[in-house]
Amino acid sequence: MSFAILIIALLCLFLTNRKFGTFSFPFAGACSFLIYSVPAILGLSAEFYYSGQTKYFVSAQAGATGIVLLAWCGFALVVIAYKQLAYRQCEPLLSNNNYSDQMKIATVLSFLGLGYLIVTGGLFFFTNARDEQLNDFATLLWRWFVLIGFAAAIVENNRRYQVAMLFLIAIIFLRGDRTIPAIAGALYVVLYFRFFGEAGGFFKKISRPKFIISVILLSTTIFIGKPIYLSVKEGDISILRYALADDPLSNIVMAAEPFGTFNHISSVMNLNIDINFFDFISSILANLTIVPSFFGLNTNLYNETITSAIPYSLSYGIAGNYWAHAWAVGGYLGVILFSLIYPISLIFCDRYLVDKNGRVRLSLAVIGALTAIYVHRNGLDNFLSFVRQICVAAFIVYVIHIISRARNSNYGYLRL
Repeated sequence: MSFAILIIALLCLFLTNRKFGTFSFPFAGACSFLIYSVPAILGLSAEFYYSGQTKYFVSAQAGATGIVLLAWCGFALVVIAYKQLAYRQCEPLLSNNNYSDQMKIATVLSFLGLGYLIVTGGLFFFTNARDEQLNDFATLLWRWFVLIGFAAAIVENNRRYQVAMLFLIAIIFLRGDRTIPAIAGALYVVLYFRFFGEAGGFFKKISRPKFIISVILLSTTIFIGKPIYLSVKEGDISILRYALADDPLSNIVMAAEPFGTFNHISSVMNLNIDINFFDFISSILANLTIVPSFFGLNTNLYNETITSAIPYSLSYGIAGNYWAHAWAVGGYLGVILFSLIYPISLIFCDRYLVDKNGRVRLSLAVIGALTAIYVHRNGLDNFLSFVRQICVAAFIVYVIHIISRARNSNYGYLRL
């Protein structure tokens, strides 16, 4: 099965590159899916462990590998069925300063958010432990204001605003959040090269210095980002040295997230975790509310279910797994359904980016990057909570834009 996964994955990489382009969300999604499929291909899994216990690899269960294979089959089915497309670049709509306004508004909101965190947590709030930091709804929205501003700055090709947003992304990273920098890296690769990159073959595209630097920074964030920000928080460079000491490749591989998230599939199967369908629907629909917790609704049902089912106490987060959630909800049928939803979402975001010119274009680009990079380490319910936060942040930017336009002109109809 491992060889079959590799063959289908390479086929999907070829087809997504051919149909949508190298710098597209479907291709980025196929690349990240392949990275998170490495444990299944190698036949290795990293089991959940007690605090202080040495982390080790075990042989992957055939059932877990089979689920990944089924997921790739669903992904391939959608990509093969989709019509052939000719690669073309995006052309930003600049006539009404749409992206310039979004960029400025999101930047102001981002720095207001930074001020809020400094006031509530001190000037060096980002050096506090993650469980000691403020994580209210305003702080959650702050992260997405930063990414929306960054996306607008890329499309506007405004270097000053890009640097300002990168400064805030660096602070978010030092707080202990590797997700936002990873999404920012994917955003930059897709948006910059989609709007301003030159045409050419695959190898010509990936040999560009900006692309290589982006990939190196993105890989560094994913694989050794944690020891980097922990070294900064503790003021102790030995944490990073330890991660790279002796056998750095072995240490990095052992700590790599895909091996831990892959273990979710085996755990769900071994623990016979079965999420009631109506509870699942409730956790999904709860994301239609702005603040689900205010109404007593749960959008993290999968993670809470598997954490409570593990027969020993854990002192660390275990993230999630999109395919394990699918299995817990609907078995093989659930995996098939989730495997169709994933590429269709990527294609929708990519097509909107290329074919449309409205203001939701950038927020959908952020959602596309989020889907490509982040969905594999989450249950669908928790993943949609991030989509909800992006939508709320984008709506706030949009409303402020309407108000500012109304105060300065008779600008009425706003094209979506």
